[in-house]
Amino acid sequence: MRNWVAQSITTTGATAVGTVLSLGSAVADHLAVSARYATGVRLDYLVVTDDTGAGINRMIVDATLTTGTPDTLTIDAVHEKLEGGALAVSPASGLTLSGVGPGGVRVDVSADANLLHRTTDLEIITPATVDANQTGVVNRILYWDLSALTVVRDFTLPATARVGDRVGVLATLGHATLAARVLPAAGDAINADAAGVERTRLLTTGEYVIYRCVSAGTSLRWAAEVEQLVPTYCRIDGVGGANQTLADVTWTTVAGTCLANAAADDFGMADTVNGRINFRRSGTYVGNVVGICGLSGTGDMRMTATMPVSGDVLITPKDYVAGTQPSTAIGSAFRVDIAADAYLYARARQATGASNNLQASTGTYLEVLEQL
Repeated sequence: MRNWVAQSITTTGATAVGTVLSLGSAVADHLAVSARYATGVRLDYLVVTDDTGAGINRMIVDATLTTGTPDTLTIDAVHEKLEGGALAVSPASGLTLSGVGPGGVRVDVSADANLLHRTTDLEIITPATVDANQTGVVNRILYWDLSALTVVRDFTLPATARVGDRVGVLATLGHATLAARVLPAAGDAINADAAGVERTRLLTTGEYVIYRCVSAGTSLRWAAEVEQLVPTYCRIDGVGGANQTLADVTWTTVAGTCLANAAADDFGMADTVNGRINFRRSGTYVGNVVGICGLSGTGDMRMTATMPVSGDVLITPKDYVAGTQPSTAIGSAFRVDIAADAYLYARARQATGASNNLQASTGTYLEVLEQL
């Protein structure tokens, strides 16, 4: 039985959820609990045995390990107890421990982590107030109707959890322009993200995320179990009759009068007034920016996409393939990491020669697709 953990318990008296059991020495030829598991780990279905001298009483509990002097187990749930020959299922309290018999009081737990950490089903809950920030509850998934939001709201993962606990949120209805931000509690982190950093946002109906606690203690580390999101896409096209004159050498923002047609906008990202695409969720996006040279002027024209970060920086490379008169399509594909609430717009410039026109037509466009 060397593949099992068994350790004496020095605590006596009444027990219940919340009782802290102090651990003594490991049972002969067995491992101590702390020799196999780290502090903060939740151990499921432990068997606590009490030799009363007149018989053996047993109970099955879940408990969380805290290493120290001594190591302790805090009871989180009492599933069953057999006391004095009477069986109780989901009892209100645990055994009253005496340990006066030669076997004393001990705890037995399999050393196989796969047996210890069962998959916890997530119970569905709904928020009491829809248009408010929400805090996750361990082993629950929040079904949240986002259609009534008036501002962007937060779903914050719980600040207290045990290893193996899960938490999630699902958008039963989305919102055309607002979202639910998903982030850990202060000091905690998700995956390899920095502590406290926003992980993602729920935008549309049916999107959901589930996270599992993989490290507990003074700060929590969550791992993404499921992030079921719909890739966002947006394209804005040019419209006829609104050609734009471009200055020589100087990069010029393509005006909203030129890019004013939301050709594809299922996620409320198109700003046709300013001729730009607004990003509702942080992430990596691929896209295309294409311009049509006008019918007047001489020389080459160049296109780029621009995001207003760190002084309105142009996406590298600055200059895309040049085109010459008349009516030549120019442009290129790009890939960019961009933050939620930022935006992207097209820029064009005359590369050589006199001023030229950017021709507003369906051939001039800016589009992006989210990469999940």
